[in-house]
Amino acid sequence: LTQDYLWPTDASRWMTSSFAEYRPRRFHAAIDIKTWNRTGYKVFAIRDGYIKRIRVSPFGYGKAIYLKLDTGEIVVYAHLKKFNHKLEQIVWREQQSNDRYRVDRYFRAGALPVKKGDLLGYTGETGIGEPHLHFEMRDASNRPFNPLLKGFQVEDHTPPTPTAVSFIPLGFGSRVDNDFAPKIFKPQNNGGGRYHLKDTVSIEGEIGLAVAGYDKSDGVPNRFGLYELQLFLDGKPHFSVRYDRFNYAHNRFVELDRDYRLFRRGRGLFYHLFLYPENRLSFYHDFGAEKGKLIARRQEAREAVLPPAPGLEPGPHHFVILVRDFFGNEARIDGDLVVGEKFRIQTQLKRQDSVLVLNNLQYPQSISPRALKIWRQLKNRPGQWVPQEVYSFSHNGGPSDGQGLLDQAPLPVLSMQDLQRVASMKLSLIDADGIVSWPDIISFFPGNARKSLRVSLVTDFYDDYLRLQVKTNLPLINPPFVEITLADGSTTYPQMFTQNATSFVAPVRLREITGPRIRIATRAEAVNREVATAEVKFDNIHIPRGVAASLYSPESLMKISFWKSSLYHDLYGRIRVKDRPGQNASPELVGKIYVAEPGDVPLNQGALVSIAYPPNFPDPTKLGVYYYSRQKWVFIDNRLDEASHRVSAKVFSLETFALRADLTPPVARIRRPAAGRVLRPGQAIIIFARDDQSGFESEESLQLFIDGRHAIAEYDPENHLVIYRPRRALSPGVHQLRFLATDRSGNVTTLSRTFTVQ
Repeated sequence: LTQDYLWPTDASRWMTSSFAEYRPRRFHAAIDIKTWNRTGYKVFAIRDGYIKRIRVSPFGYGKAIYLKLDTGEIVVYAHLKKFNHKLEQIVWREQQSNDRYRVDRYFRAGALPVKKGDLLGYTGETGIGEPHLHFEMRDASNRPFNPLLKGFQVEDHTPPTPTAVSFIPLGFGSRVDNDFAPKIFKPQNNGGGRYHLKDTVSIEGEIGLAVAGYDKSDGVPNRFGLYELQLFLDGKPHFSVRYDRFNYAHNRFVELDRDYRLFRRGRGLFYHLFLYPENRLSFYHDFGAEKGKLIARRQEAREAVLPPAPGLEPGPHHFVILVRDFFGNEARIDGDLVVGEKFRIQTQLKRQDSVLVLNNLQYPQSISPRALKIWRQLKNRPGQWVPQEVYSFSHNGGPSDGQGLLDQAPLPVLSMQDLQRVASMKLSLIDADGIVSWPDIISFFPGNARKSLRVSLVTDFYDDYLRLQVKTNLPLINPPFVEITLADGSTTYPQMFTQNATSFVAPVRLREITGPRIRIATRAEAVNREVATAEVKFDNIHIPRGVAASLYSPESLMKISFWKSSLYHDLYGRIRVKDRPGQNASPELVGKIYVAEPGDVPLNQGALVSIAYPPNFPDPTKLGVYYYSRQKWVFIDNRLDEASHRVSAKVFSLETFALRADLTPPVARIRRPAAGRVLRPGQAIIIFARDDQSGFESEESLQLFIDGRHAIAEYDPENHLVIYRPRRALSPGVHQLRFLATDRSGNVTTLSRTFTVQ
């Protein structure tokens, strides 16, 4: 294959980006070839064919050539500085004919034939991005594939680097260790591409595995996306993914292939090792009935009649993740799981002579206990649990110290002398499958006497459940009491699971607490008998998948409309009104700031945000829907409906939204010719133009006139420059320059200058 396809440029044989890397709502459909942050390297036809299309735009691919090969495949060369002489002539004539910079021209098969090795153009940085060559290959059906599949060689003997493994609960009741939230582990690097998870991970329910990491090649510092991942459970293939090709129609499913929630929460970019049913990408193999998920089979399924339910038997399991790059360099991660339902225990301690003894231990009858573990927390080391004892259980269920069956007398756990130094004790029971119970924590020491008890409620929303956490600053005598009240006055009382002496957690099924004005209240009692309370209120509106429905702000001034195709799955959402920061100093804000949640759920076909404006607002054409990102407001759209007094915008994620008025004209300055300076013949005219609010819709928002005639200039949006390079030198003498910059809200800046050409 190598001899059939020529490397596309003389810039280098190294890459800066790989195929199928993550981009917002899409995959990177090419490899990017390194041009050393410079422009002007040659670009060649990789084999015989013809020019099918030429595009010129200030945005996206910039200047691009679409070459159709004699194989039927299509090659795209993008971000070019310029084309070869013949193509430059065609582009110039097209621009003059249409009186605009932008070109999108198709050609018939025989019009522009090329031979392998012909010069097509030169590398550049037009469109979006730093200087590089975007080299994209598509099959005859216009589906992009990895160009490396055609035998191109890149010097690469470096294995990928996995940086983290995440265990992700996929629904209500799914658990990782002692929580109901995704948990991220950093693998230990043992050298030679071998990594290990030191901790045994306890899971129940349905869990998805995901991996974060990067790849590198020899000789360059650039980091690339991962190419191939395989998951093995107990030595058997469970799931695999290899990024070879995809369909443009499925581009948006990148938000199902990578973990959107972890990415939005700033916890990294993770590759899923499981498949959502809505994901129609073709990268995946070996996913079986579980589709890559780790499904913990329930205890009662052990004796089920054939065929057995899919999933993992309760008990220990081993997993291996292989991460490979295109050239076969491999990293290996291995780790251990224990699968099964975590259970509660109740213990009772009492004083017997000079010893504190375990008087009673209660656990579910279905449990076969294996060991009892006891930790202590010293008063002078808060937060540190010191292992104290491990008692094993004999075959008939009695606790044993390893030297034989103990009698049924209470079990000594702490001397009264040691009690003076101990703040709390933690007891956990381990069953025959290796499942560790939720801890039972007994606190003796009230904590810092100068502190008053404080309690907080933390709400963390997932797809179909709420992770509810109660946190305190002092140890409690019992788990906190929690009450959930719905709008109709009905109540429910979730049982909190103990994480440690000051943290308690529970999952709450969202479909059971739907409606407006949900109230959650908690009451906590410290060891010193001090009582504290807290409460939170929120809306929990159910938007079913496949149904047209709307979500409203409390005063109905903001609305999010969902179409039948908007969602991948049912959504439980809310719109909060946020106090306007710096109200007197922010005249651009019109009305309130709205926080639409959940912001970490990907949308399939998007939704429509509309915000009402005051009927007496003087000029609604200045209004737009904005979202807040990276400490600034970003314009989305300004579809105006004056009949309903609303401004709308299509969105693909839920954000912090606001209606803003852009009353400020663009900033524009003539850089060349400078005032009073003489311009040499053929010298470019350069104008700086920038608008930080509604922005420019296209290059046609920036109009340059020389001596009253429209001049077709090139717009560089990243550097905020408008550049006019006269194809024919301006005649010597005095000339008039006029420039207009119009933003999306209709604000106009006009510049004029008289200049002289030498």
